[in-house]
Amino acid sequence: MRNKFIPSKGLKITKNLMNSKRKNRFKLTVGFTGSYKIYYSDIEKNNVILIVDSLYSLLKNFKKENIWKKFKEDLIKKEGNKCWICSEDDKKLNAHEFWRYYPIKNGKGKKKLVSVHHICTKCHAIQHFDNHFVSPERLKIEIKYISEIWHDTSKQDEVKTRLEKIIKRIKREKELIQHFCKVNKCSETDFWQHWNGVQQEKERLKNNSYSEWNIVDFGKYKYLLKEAFGKNWRRFIQLNFGSGIQLV
Repeated sequence: MRNKFIPSKGLKITKNLMNSKRKNRFKLTVGFTGSYKIYYSDIEKNNVILIVDSLYSLLKNFKKENIWKKFKEDLIKKEGNKCWICSEDDKKLNAHEFWRYYPIKNGKGKKKLVSVHHICTKCHAIQHFDNHFVSPERLKIEIKYISEIWHDTSKQDEVKTRLEKIIKRIKREKELIQHFCKVNKCSETDFWQHWNGVQQEKERLKNNSYSEWNIVDFGKYKYLLKEAFGKNWRRFIQLNFGSGIQLV
């Protein structure tokens, strides 16, 4: 079930699935963010490629975390100490940025920051499920390697460590899928349909060379950039990231 996409009336592959209302029949979804980062390989400072990955990372790059910290405190006062998605209490709430992606043409696109909300550890992990997905291909390679060193007495500690990591990852993946199903009141089959649909859309955009989202709209959160960099914040960012990035 996990490797084959199964068509579903509830999930429609559209030109812009990441913005599709039909995808959002789920309260909790696998995040599309993080798969495509805006970067310019020809703009480097101290051999570090500058990335406009998120509002938080932008503030962090220029040591303005105090503004983000204040924003998070205000968000707690507004939304409380519960997860915005599943309403569960969590001492480690993550301020997650919800971005929408709009392919335009010639491999370029626009990304817009729609909202920022505090979400629990599990909901946040599902937003970044790529980091927790146990790839069957990778699992086969790992198991094959373990079988090759299984009888090597000098590598028994490595065998044990690798097996423990595999079991831990599988348990974590299962835990997250169960959380997804609980929040959305759906089956595991529904989850894999959703997951495979998102992966298909990512691959489609990749094949169409949508690798750079050079038009960035920080939406209603522009005031944080103005507070951090002054009224000419657009010019400040472009001076540091180059004219290739367009801020709206």
